[in-house]
Amino acid sequence: MSATIRSHEVPLTQVRIDFYVRKTMDSDRVTFFEDLYRSSADVPALEINPDKVLIDGRHRLEALKRLKRRYATCVIVQQKDRAEMIALAIARNANGALPPSEEDYIFSAVQLLQLGKIRADVVRMLAKLLPVSMATRLVANAQSNLAKQKTRAALRDVSDNDMTVAAAAKKHKIEPARLKAALRGRSKTVVNSSSLAAITTTLTKRFRGLSASNANLLKRLAERCEDGELNERVYASVVTKMRVLVAKLSRVVDDYDHRFKTQQRRSAKRVA
Repeated sequence: MSATIRSHEVPLTQVRIDFYVRKTMDSDRVTFFEDLYRSSADVPALEINPDKVLIDGRHRLEALKRLKRRYATCVIVQQKDRAEMIALAIARNANGALPPSEEDYIFSAVQLLQLGKIRADVVRMLAKLLPVSMATRLVANAQSNLAKQKTRAALRDVSDNDMTVAAAAKKHKIEPARLKAALRGRSKTVVNSSSLAAITTTLTKRFRGLSASNANLLKRLAERCEDGELNERVYASVVTKMRVLVAKLSRVVDDYDHRFKTQQRRSAKRVA
């Protein structure tokens, strides 16, 4: 794996995120990079491959998007193999200011196993960054998580798609006996319309309560401005802050949605 020294200005709309090596985005880290970009500080370039797939720099990319920048300074890494890109991304994170958590390492190991890497190879990759005993334990956890994912996917096919146990087991490459054991005593419907209604009702109540609180705050501030007790600039600053927070919430929702859909696409390709 080799990287060119020369950097390139690449439109943000062209930078693709095809995989993740962290379970979640760290909002504080994104804010940190926002501040650096605002102050014109020297921020490391993003790393992308020739197809503009992002390898390293997800927090920096998110910061640039929040600042509505149009271009990102990128270094091109001559790598197209998905497993190698994931391994490189893990290494970049491990050597950075915000090392991956154990959950992040397991999350990445699961992806490597899904790509066909054998356990020993994944252990060797992680052992370059972690003690061998820790790498071995994390990969074992990843194998366990992957087995559970396959079983849950097979259960959904049996419960929701009326697939036979044998067909679902074959499709998801698990032992029929394991699937049968998981099915014992399990309801045919995993998520029904009533449970979905409960989730949406709870979500609506939470947002309604938050909206009412924010509206009352703005009302009180507006009244204080009208009475001359509060400077109008303070009111304007609060409104601006609320809009920033709403925009951040939207970005968080988009990030989780993109992560989910990326995983679903990978799962669909593996089954196909």
